[in-house]
Amino acid sequence: MKWDVTIFSADEYILEEISTELLPEKYMYDERGECLFTGNTLNSEPTIHQLIDFIFQGSGPVTEIYRTENSYVLDLSSLRQHLVDFDYLDEFYEEWIKRMQRENTMDEYGMLLDFIGYARKGLNKKYLLMVVFARQ
Repeated sequence: MKWDVTIFSADEYILEEISTELLPEKYMYDERGECLFTGNTLNSEPTIHQLIDFIFQGSGPVTEIYRTENSYVLDLSSLRQHLVDFDYLDEFYEEWIKRMQRENTMDEYGMLLDFIGYARKGLNKKYLLMVVFARQ
């Protein structure tokens, strides 16, 4: 099963709005119109958890705030202080490829770059959230 994964930052949110398959536009952009979210498709739940471990240096448990059979929402706010930077990505990208047995492609590197970049972009927001949906 494949999983659609979206990460975004917000000062406030309504769980019923963000726990839908499509993220409402009001969570996508800041007051200046700059994009605050990114998403990608991953092949398994363990890969999602490995992604979180990688970009937050395995810094601790993740708070699950919502779950149904085919979706869930994670609050990553408490992990932000451990968020890696782009230098870390450059240094440990090959380790990610080997450990996850993934292909070394521009898409793979770009996915990590986006997740790190958009998480860093929203550091001034109160919440950092990840919304995950099973693709049917």
